[in-house]
Amino acid sequence: MQICLLDRESFLDWLGGKPSPKPVRLTAAKMRQALENDIALIYDDQKTIISTQPVLAIPQHKISDFYAFVGTYVAGYRPFSAYFKVVPFEMLSEMMKFRSYDPEMGLQKECLIGVAIAEVYTQSRARIEAIDKISVSAVQATLSASLTEAVWQGYGSEKVGDISRRWQIVRELEDASELFLDPQKITEVWEIISEVVAEKISSKSRGPRRKIAQALKRAVLIGPPDQEWLFPFLKEFPRLAQNVAGLSRSREERVRIVRDILPELVDSSSNLLTREFLAGAIISMIGNGSFAQLSLLDDVLPKLPSAALWFGVVSSLQNGSDALTVGNCLGRRVVRDMCTSANLFVPIREDIAVEELRMFRSEKKSTATFRTVQTASMTVNLLGNVSGRFKTVGATNNDATRAKQDAKFRKNDEQTQELMYLLDRARHMAGMLSRSGQRDLFDKD
Repeated sequence: MQICLLDRESFLDWLGGKPSPKPVRLTAAKMRQALENDIALIYDDQKTIISTQPVLAIPQHKISDFYAFVGTYVAGYRPFSAYFKVVPFEMLSEMMKFRSYDPEMGLQKECLIGVAIAEVYTQSRARIEAIDKISVSAVQATLSASLTEAVWQGYGSEKVGDISRRWQIVRELEDASELFLDPQKITEVWEIISEVVAEKISSKSRGPRRKIAQALKRAVLIGPPDQEWLFPFLKEFPRLAQNVAGLSRSREERVRIVRDILPELVDSSSNLLTREFLAGAIISMIGNGSFAQLSLLDDVLPKLPSAALWFGVVSSLQNGSDALTVGNCLGRRVVRDMCTSANLFVPIREDIAVEELRMFRSEKKSTATFRTVQTASMTVNLLGNVSGRFKTVGATNNDATRAKQDAKFRKNDEQTQELMYLLDRARHMAGMLSRSGQRDLFDKD
């Protein structure tokens, strides 16, 4: 990694075609310090410093100001973040240490996309028969899809929360409708997942949250979940304790037992997060991770809203998980388009970064003033290589406008047809009167 430091004037010269200055060496301590007014160009390799496009590093608190600067003085790149990747300078050291997912772990990272599918199921309350009708874009637009990328790339629970806040900022900027499942509940699930994947449970995780993380970690280490990893929760739920052994019997028996346990989880006064986790976990164990059992959660979601997410989590631990193939390979299709690399230098694929989007929206709230790949949606860079997909701010209004225009055209067409009919009637009557008048000329004799 090579770092070149420029002030704003030199940066504009560089954009104009002048060569980069000589790279500088920064110590680990210096890397953690915020720059003053400099812009850092980060190159992947010194040998390719001339031919490759660098990542731009800016102090976190100055990134918004930087986008205002390039928006004023750089007319050739709009939006700027669609062409240059901008990251917080303070996070460079951390990002460079990100490791790729360890394939030796028992948790299949691709199957975690099932959590995003479960989120769509929960938010839309779609029936299991309709999973094959869930669109790829609907899964990509979930918070879970963005946090899946974050966890794959090595972000810890703290950054998972930060990415979630950025995702919510974009939704607010785009006037999105209220969600059935609160983003905070989704974030809580993914913060725990990130600790399990990183094999490091935070000291801040206490009580039920820590117990769930430890249970999942145990399940990852010993293989597909069995009744033993539920033992820490048995004291709180007597009916679960009485029936836990039955979760290893035939599928028909497991369905009966789970139906007997669920009322206790729904009506108990115990911790909500624990009850949501257990509901999703035991239903996932019925079919060894098969999404065919997801509909069993329909009756409990109103009181245990994140249970379906935990179903998706625990299903990813099991050999029978069909998270990738359910709905005509819905999960596999979404994974194909997701960035699985922790390398900062992968090509840009987003339409805009969240900080620059805020600047655009403050200028003009009604419509997007930049180009996107899709006319009714955009892909926003949230942090590093983590992105989210959103409807554009004018999408709903445009749809309504088109509907009104179509209705107006139909009404005008109906009025035109009615007018033509009246004209035809008038011509017919005029013709009859004319013929009658001609006859009168001959009848007078």
